[in-house]
Amino acid sequence: YQRRVHGVSAIVGEFLFSMALGWVVLNVATTKANESHGFYGLAIGSTVGAGAYICKVSGGVFNFAVFLGLNIGGIGSKVGANKAWQYTWVYLVFCNLGGLAAGLLFRVTSSADAKPVQINDGSYARL
Repeated sequence: YQRRVHGVSAIVGEFLFSMALGWVVLNVATTKANESHGFYGLAIGSTVGAGAYICKVSGGVFNFAVFLGLNIGGIGSKVGANKAWQYTWVYLVFCNLGGLAAGLLFRVTSSADAKPVQINDGSYARL
């Protein structure tokens, strides 16, 4: 079995599942409505599992740090990603864009859960 990055499919997959994973984490771990629920692991694990199954075209990384860790440690080459370094830009750009999109989507859909944060000058901002 050898993983290969397949252009647009990899880009779309990494972006969408990075966004989905970020959005799920933000919704289950930070919203007030889910404070007393214990389904965090199931929700996050299911998202990662679905993404890994569907994103066979890109390896299903969803996090640039995972990509770096696997390939710096040499594990990436053992699972068939021996040419993974040439696709670094896919993981760097689209995993981060997916995370940014998740944060913006969460901000729009869950603005009531935004917490006020004091800035150094004494003013407050909602994050």
